[in-house]
Amino acid sequence: ITMKTYLSADMFSDPDFPLAVSCLLQRPSMVPHCHEFIELVLVAKGHTIHQIENDSGESISHGLIQGDCFTILPGEVHAYTESHNLLLYNVAFQEQILEKELDELKGIPVWHALFESSHTPLRNWLHLLPHKRRIVEDYLKKMILEISRRRPGYRFRARLAFLECLVTISDARELGWHSNGTVPVSGILKTLDYMENTLERPFDLNKLAQMANMSVSSYTKKFRDVVGDSPGEYFLGLKLEKVRCELIETDYSLSELAYRNGFCDDTYLVKQFRKRHGITPARYRRLLAAK
Repeated sequence: ITMKTYLSADMFSDPDFPLAVSCLLQRPSMVPHCHEFIELVLVAKGHTIHQIENDSGESISHGLIQGDCFTILPGEVHAYTESHNLLLYNVAFQEQILEKELDELKGIPVWHALFESSHTPLRNWLHLLPHKRRIVEDYLKKMILEISRRRPGYRFRARLAFLECLVTISDARELGWHSNGTVPVSGILKTLDYMENTLERPFDLNKLAQMANMSVSSYTKKFRDVVGDSPGEYFLGLKLEKVRCELIETDYSLSELAYRNGFCDDTYLVKQFRKRHGITPARYRRLLAAK
Protein backbone atom coordinates (compact mmCIF):
# COMPACT_ATOMS: atom_id res chain seq x y z
CA ILE A 1 0.00 0.00 0.00
CA THR A 2 1.41 3.42 -0.99
CA MET A 3 1.68 5.77 1.95
CA LYS A 4 -0.56 8.79 1.50
CA THR A 5 0.82 12.31 1.80
CA TYR A 6 -1.72 15.07 2.46
CA LEU A 7 -0.74 18.16 0.45
CA SER A 8 -1.12 21.79 1.47
CA ALA A 9 -2.66 22.63 -1.91
CA ASP A 10 -5.51 20.19 -1.21
CA MET A 11 -5.93 21.10 2.45
CA PHE A 12 -6.17 24.91 2.30
CA SER A 13 -8.87 26.46 0.12
CA ASP A 14 -7.19 29.85 0.52
CA PRO A 15 -3.40 29.53 -0.01
CA ASP A 16 -2.90 32.95 1.57
CA PHE A 17 -4.60 31.74 4.76
CA PRO A 18 -3.23 28.23 5.51
CA LEU A 19 -5.54 27.26 8.37
CA ALA A 20 -8.16 24.49 8.26
CA VAL A 21 -10.13 22.81 11.06
CA SER A 22 -12.20 19.62 10.98
CA CYS A 23 -14.07 17.45 13.46
CA LEU A 24 -14.54 13.91 12.20
CA LEU A 25 -15.45 10.49 13.56
CA GLN A 26 -12.52 8.27 12.60
CA ARG A 27 -12.50 4.79 11.08
CA PRO A 28 -11.38 1.87 13.30
CA SER A 29 -7.93 2.18 11.74
CA MET A 30 -6.04 4.57 9.50
CA VAL A 31 -3.03 3.55 7.45
CA PRO A 32 0.31 5.35 7.95
CA HIS A 33 0.36 8.79 6.36
CA CYS A 34 2.06 12.17 6.62
CA HIS A 35 1.34 15.80 5.66
CA GLU A 36 3.10 18.87 4.33
CA PHE A 37 1.68 21.01 7.14
CA ILE A 38 1.56 21.04 10.94
CA GLU A 39 -1.36 19.20 12.51
CA LEU A 40 -2.65 19.88 16.01
CA VAL A 41 -4.96 17.10 17.20
CA LEU A 42 -7.44 16.99 20.09
CA VAL A 43 -9.15 13.74 21.06
CA ALA A 44 -12.74 14.86 21.68
CA LYS A 45 -14.20 11.41 22.29
CA GLY A 46 -13.20 7.75 22.37
CA HIS A 47 -9.74 6.24 22.34
CA THR A 48 -7.17 4.74 20.00
CA ILE A 49 -3.66 3.39 19.70
CA HIS A 50 -1.50 5.98 17.98
CA GLN A 51 1.55 4.83 16.06
CA ILE A 52 4.35 7.14 14.97
CA GLU A 53 7.61 6.29 13.23
CA ASN A 54 10.99 7.25 14.65
CA ASP A 55 14.08 8.14 12.60
CA SER A 56 14.89 4.47 12.09
CA GLY A 57 11.48 3.76 10.60
CA GLU A 58 10.37 1.80 13.67
CA SER A 59 6.77 2.25 14.77
CA ILE A 60 6.26 3.40 18.37
CA SER A 61 2.75 3.21 19.78
CA HIS A 62 0.85 4.82 22.62
CA GLY A 63 -2.75 4.86 23.82
CA LEU A 64 -4.70 8.10 23.38
CA ILE A 65 -7.89 8.99 25.23
CA GLN A 66 -10.44 11.78 25.40
CA GLY A 67 -8.70 15.06 26.25
CA ASP A 68 -5.28 14.18 24.82
CA CYS A 69 -3.70 16.83 22.60
CA PHE A 70 -0.64 16.37 20.41
CA THR A 71 0.99 17.49 17.15
CA ILE A 72 2.31 15.90 13.99
CA LEU A 73 4.94 17.96 12.17
CA PRO A 74 5.46 17.98 8.39
CA GLY A 75 6.86 14.71 7.08
CA GLU A 76 6.23 12.69 10.27
CA VAL A 77 4.54 9.36 9.57
CA HIS A 78 1.74 8.24 11.89
CA ALA A 79 -1.36 6.05 12.02
CA TYR A 80 -4.26 5.02 14.26
CA THR A 81 -5.30 1.46 15.11
CA GLU A 82 -7.96 -0.15 17.33
CA SER A 83 -9.91 3.11 17.38
CA HIS A 84 -13.22 3.08 19.21
CA ASN A 85 -15.76 5.88 18.88
CA LEU A 86 -12.81 8.14 18.03
CA LEU A 87 -13.77 11.76 17.37
CA LEU A 88 -10.84 14.03 16.51
CA TYR A 89 -10.46 17.75 16.01
CA ASN A 90 -7.68 18.37 13.49
CA VAL A 91 -6.16 21.83 13.07
CA ALA A 92 -4.01 21.95 9.95
CA PHE A 93 -1.86 25.04 9.54
CA GLN A 94 1.38 26.55 8.34
CA GLU A 95 3.53 28.46 10.82
CA GLN A 96 3.09 31.67 8.81
CA ILE A 97 -0.50 31.92 10.10
CA LEU A 98 0.98 32.85 13.50
CA GLU A 99 3.88 34.91 12.18
CA LYS A 100 2.96 38.11 14.06
CA GLU A 101 2.80 36.33 17.43
CA LEU A 102 5.47 33.71 16.83
CA ASP A 103 8.18 35.22 19.03
CA GLU A 104 5.82 35.44 22.01
CA LEU A 105 4.34 32.00 21.40
CA LYS A 106 7.79 30.44 21.41
CA GLY A 107 8.22 31.76 24.94
CA ILE A 108 5.30 29.64 26.14
CA PRO A 109 6.36 26.15 27.32
CA VAL A 110 3.56 24.51 25.34
CA TRP A 111 5.21 25.61 22.10
CA HIS A 112 8.36 23.66 22.89
CA ALA A 113 6.32 20.65 24.01
CA LEU A 114 4.18 20.52 20.89
CA PHE A 115 5.79 22.31 17.98
CA GLU A 116 9.58 22.20 18.17
CA SER A 117 11.22 19.50 16.11
CA SER A 118 14.01 17.34 17.52
CA HIS A 119 15.90 14.17 16.61
CA THR A 120 12.82 12.18 17.57
CA PRO A 121 9.13 12.78 16.76
CA LEU A 122 8.19 11.78 20.31
CA ARG A 123 7.62 15.23 21.72
CA ASN A 124 5.56 15.51 24.85
CA TRP A 125 1.81 15.56 24.52
CA LEU A 126 -0.78 17.24 26.73
CA HIS A 127 -3.89 16.12 28.53
CA LEU A 128 -6.79 18.51 29.02
CA LEU A 129 -9.13 18.05 31.95
CA PRO A 130 -12.80 18.01 30.89
CA HIS A 131 -13.57 21.68 31.61
CA LYS A 132 -10.45 22.84 29.73
CA ARG A 133 -11.24 20.51 26.85
CA ARG A 134 -14.71 22.02 26.54
CA ILE A 135 -13.23 25.52 26.34
CA VAL A 136 -10.78 24.45 23.63
CA GLU A 137 -13.59 22.71 21.73
CA ASP A 138 -15.61 25.94 21.79
CA TYR A 139 -12.71 27.83 20.19
CA LEU A 140 -12.25 25.08 17.60
CA LYS A 141 -15.96 25.20 16.73
CA LYS A 142 -15.69 28.96 16.33
CA MET A 143 -12.76 28.48 13.95
CA ILE A 144 -14.76 25.98 11.88
CA LEU A 145 -17.70 28.40 11.72
CA GLU A 146 -15.63 31.41 10.75
CA ILE A 147 -13.65 29.60 8.07
CA SER A 148 -16.77 28.01 6.57
CA ARG A 149 -18.83 31.23 6.50
CA ARG A 150 -15.96 33.42 5.23
CA ARG A 151 -17.62 36.66 6.30
CA PRO A 152 -15.60 39.90 6.11
CA GLY A 153 -12.97 39.71 8.84
CA TYR A 154 -13.16 35.91 9.11
CA ARG A 155 -9.37 35.54 8.96
CA PHE A 156 -8.92 37.79 11.98
CA ARG A 157 -11.63 36.05 14.00
CA ALA A 158 -10.44 32.54 13.12
CA ARG A 159 -6.82 33.40 13.94
CA LEU A 160 -7.86 35.03 17.22
CA ALA A 161 -9.82 31.89 18.21
CA PHE A 162 -6.75 29.80 17.36
CA LEU A 163 -4.57 31.93 19.63
CA GLU A 164 -7.12 31.61 22.45
CA CYS A 165 -7.10 27.87 21.84
CA LEU A 166 -3.30 27.71 22.18
CA VAL A 167 -3.36 29.82 25.35
CA THR A 168 -5.92 27.50 26.94
CA ILE A 169 -3.92 24.43 25.91
CA SER A 170 -0.81 25.96 27.48
CA ASP A 171 -2.34 25.34 30.92
CA ALA A 172 -2.78 21.62 30.24
CA ARG A 173 -0.86 18.87 31.98
CA GLU A 174 2.24 17.87 30.07
CA LEU A 175 2.93 14.16 29.63
CA GLY A 176 5.88 12.28 28.21
CA TRP A 177 5.74 9.73 25.42
CA HIS A 178 6.68 6.16 26.24
CA SER A 179 7.24 3.26 23.92
CA ASN A 180 4.61 0.73 24.90
CA GLY A 181 6.71 -2.26 23.95
CA THR A 182 4.75 -5.26 25.18
CA VAL A 183 2.37 -3.22 27.34
CA PRO A 184 -1.12 -4.66 26.71
CA VAL A 185 -2.69 -1.37 25.61
CA SER A 186 -5.74 -3.13 24.18
CA GLY A 187 -6.64 -4.49 27.61
CA ILE A 188 -6.39 -1.02 29.15
CA LEU A 189 -8.55 0.48 26.40
CA LYS A 190 -11.12 -2.29 26.90
CA THR A 191 -11.52 -1.20 30.51
CA LEU A 192 -11.89 2.43 29.41
CA ASP A 193 -14.87 1.33 27.31
CA TYR A 194 -16.35 -0.42 30.30
CA MET A 195 -15.91 2.59 32.59
CA GLU A 196 -17.41 4.99 30.05
CA ASN A 197 -20.54 2.83 29.79
CA THR A 198 -21.05 2.00 33.49
CA LEU A 199 -20.71 5.39 35.20
CA GLU A 200 -23.67 4.70 37.48
CA ARG A 201 -22.03 1.59 38.97
CA PRO A 202 -19.55 1.52 41.87
CA PHE A 203 -15.87 1.59 40.95
CA ASP A 204 -14.45 -1.95 40.99
CA LEU A 205 -10.67 -2.08 40.53
CA ASN A 206 -10.53 -5.88 40.79
CA LYS A 207 -13.05 -6.31 37.98
CA LEU A 208 -11.15 -3.88 35.75
CA ALA A 209 -7.86 -5.71 36.32
CA GLN A 210 -9.54 -9.04 35.50
CA MET A 211 -10.95 -7.57 32.28
CA ALA A 212 -7.44 -6.50 31.27
CA ASN A 213 -6.10 -9.95 32.27
CA MET A 214 -3.65 -8.36 34.71
CA SER A 215 -2.96 -8.21 38.43
CA VAL A 216 -4.32 -5.17 40.27
CA SER A 217 -0.84 -3.70 40.80
CA SER A 218 0.21 -4.24 37.16
CA TYR A 219 -3.08 -2.90 35.87
CA THR A 220 -2.84 0.24 38.03
CA LYS A 221 0.72 0.93 36.89
CA LYS A 222 0.06 0.26 33.20
CA PHE A 223 -3.16 2.28 33.31
CA ARG A 224 -1.24 5.28 34.64
CA ASP A 225 1.42 4.80 31.95
CA VAL A 226 -1.19 4.82 29.18
CA VAL A 227 -3.74 7.28 30.56
CA GLY A 228 -1.65 9.51 32.81
CA ASP A 229 -4.02 9.08 35.77
CA SER A 230 -5.01 6.34 38.20
CA PRO A 231 -8.06 4.22 37.30
CA GLY A 232 -10.04 5.65 40.21
CA GLU A 233 -9.28 9.29 39.37
CA TYR A 234 -10.06 8.73 35.71
CA PHE A 235 -13.40 7.10 36.56
CA LEU A 236 -14.27 9.95 38.91
CA GLY A 237 -13.38 12.47 36.22
CA LEU A 238 -15.76 10.77 33.76
CA LYS A 239 -18.58 10.89 36.29
CA LEU A 240 -17.98 14.55 37.13
CA GLU A 241 -17.92 15.48 33.45
CA LYS A 242 -21.29 13.75 32.98
CA VAL A 243 -22.65 15.71 35.95
CA ARG A 244 -21.27 18.93 34.45
CA CYS A 245 -23.07 18.25 31.17
CA GLU A 246 -26.33 17.39 32.94
CA LEU A 247 -26.13 20.64 34.92
CA ILE A 248 -26.27 22.40 31.56
CA GLU A 249 -28.75 20.19 29.74
CA THR A 250 -31.24 19.21 32.47
CA ASP A 251 -32.99 20.65 35.52
CA TYR A 252 -32.23 17.65 37.76
CA SER A 253 -31.70 18.48 41.43
CA LEU A 254 -28.31 17.77 43.03
CA SER A 255 -29.82 14.74 44.77
CA GLU A 256 -31.05 13.39 41.44
CA LEU A 257 -27.67 14.04 39.80
CA ALA A 258 -25.89 12.24 42.63
CA TYR A 259 -28.20 9.22 42.35
CA ARG A 260 -28.05 9.06 38.54
CA ASN A 261 -24.25 9.19 38.49
CA GLY A 262 -23.39 6.78 41.29
CA PHE A 263 -22.44 9.20 44.10
CA CYS A 264 -23.38 8.17 47.62
CA ASP A 265 -25.11 11.53 48.28
CA ASP A 266 -25.22 15.10 47.03
CA THR A 267 -22.78 16.30 49.72
CA TYR A 268 -20.05 14.03 48.38
CA LEU A 269 -20.89 15.10 44.82
CA VAL A 270 -20.55 18.80 45.73
CA LYS A 271 -17.21 18.13 47.46
CA GLN A 272 -15.74 16.28 44.49
CA PHE A 273 -17.14 18.71 41.91
CA ARG A 274 -15.65 21.69 43.76
CA LYS A 275 -12.32 19.90 44.11
CA ARG A 276 -12.18 19.16 40.37
CA HIS A 277 -13.72 22.33 38.92
CA GLY A 278 -13.10 24.92 41.65
CA ILE A 279 -16.80 25.77 41.93
CA THR A 280 -19.93 24.16 43.38
CA PRO A 281 -22.46 22.55 41.00
CA ALA A 282 -25.17 25.02 42.05
CA ARG A 283 -22.98 28.04 41.38
CA TYR A 284 -21.84 26.55 38.07
CA ARG A 285 -25.47 26.17 36.98
CA ARG A 286 -26.32 29.74 38.10
CA LEU A 287 -23.40 31.20 36.15
CA LEU A 288 -24.50 29.38 33.01
CA ALA A 289 -28.08 30.52 33.48
CA ALA A 290 -26.87 34.12 33.83
CA LYS A 291 -25.00 33.84 30.53
